[in-house]
Amino acid sequence: MTTPTMTYFLPNEWIPPLKVLGRTPWLRILPATRAGGGHQMRFSDDLGEILSEHPWFHQVILSMSSAHGMLLQVLAYSKLLANGPKVVRPTSEQCEALSHVDLNLKFREYEQPFPVFIVEIPAAYRVKLTDEYHFPCPRFVIPYYDRELPFLAVLADGGKTNECVFTVFSPSLTETEMEVGLASRNGQDGNDYSQAIVLERIAINLSLLLTRYGFQNDGPLDSKAVAKQKKLLGGKSVRKAKRARRLLDASMTCISLSQDVQFVGKAGVSDGSTGTGSKKTPHWRRGHFRHQRVGPGRCESRLTFIPPILINSESFVGELADTEYCIRTGGAELPDQLGERHLQSQADSIGTAQ
Repeated sequence: MTTPTMTYFLPNEWIPPLKVLGRTPWLRILPATRAGGGHQMRFSDDLGEILSEHPWFHQVILSMSSAHGMLLQVLAYSKLLANGPKVVRPTSEQCEALSHVDLNLKFREYEQPFPVFIVEIPAAYRVKLTDEYHFPCPRFVIPYYDRELPFLAVLADGGKTNECVFTVFSPSLTETEMEVGLASRNGQDGNDYSQAIVLERIAINLSLLLTRYGFQNDGPLDSKAVAKQKKLLGGKSVRKAKRARRLLDASMTCISLSQDVQFVGKAGVSDGSTGTGSKKTPHWRRGHFRHQRVGPGRCESRLTFIPPILINSESFVGELADTEYCIRTGGAELPDQLGERHLQSQADSIGTAQ
C-alpha cells in the first residue's frame, strides 16, 4: 500500500490554493442556536482577494456553495495543509479496544491536540468493518475542531473515490454527553453510517488520549521522499522546484502517544460469576473516561482513561481485532420514538449563507 499524502484526498492543483486558504478565516461556521437547528456557512468577504493568485480556484470554491458536506471537507483539508498534515496510525488491536470505549463526557469537556488531524485505520481493521457492515470501510477519519465556537466535525473519509460520512457536534450540545450525539443516528441511515460511527468513536477517543497523555512527532511518514523533494527545492529547475514544494506541502507527519497507554485492561479477569456451569465466552467490558481529583487539596479535575477489559480472555483464541460481542436484553422492548428524540438533539444539518 502506498504511503498516503494529501493527494489521496485532493487533486494536485488544489493543494497550493487550499494551503493559502487554510491560513485565513475563509469560511465561517455560524452554529445553530438551538438543538436540531441548521448551521450556516459564510464565505469571507475577502475570499477573492485571498485567492488573487489562484483566481480559477475562487470559482471552484463558489461552485460549492450549495454542497455543504463538501465545503466542510474542504475546510478541514485547508487547515490540514496550513498547519502541516498530521496523521496518527493506531494498530488494529488499539482500534478494536477504542471501539469499546464510551464517550461519557460532555461536549464542553472535549479537547484535541490540533485543530485538525488524520487517523489512518489499518488495513486489517478495515477488512473487518467491511465484512461486518457490508460496506467499503474508509481508510481515514478526520476530526476538525474549532475550540472557540465550539464546533466538532468528525469525517469518515474514503478519499477522492468515496463519499464522506460525518457527525457534527455544535455549541447547542455543550452540556450533552458526546455518547448521545454520536449514537443518535446509529442504525438510522444504513450500514455506511453505522460503520462511520465506529470509526468516529475511535478517532474521538484517540484525540482525548493524545490530549490527556501527550504526543510526540515521529517525523515524516515518508522520510526518503521528503529528503528528495527538499533537495529539488534548491535546484535550477523552476518546474521541479514548484512540484517539490507541492509534494512537500502534501506530505504527512506521523504523530503518536508520548506515553505508554494501556488500551486493554488486565487479561483474564473473571466476570464474578460462580458455580460449576459452563464457562462464559470471552466478551468486552466497555471502557470510559472519568474525572479524577488531582493537585493540592484535590481541587482540580482531569479526565482519566479507564480501558476496556476483555473478560475471560484466557479462553480467547485468535487476534484481538477479530473479537465481537453482543448483549442479550432479555426481551426488553425499546420505545419507537427513542431514536427520534436522540436525533432531534443533534445539530447535523448545515446550510450556506453567501
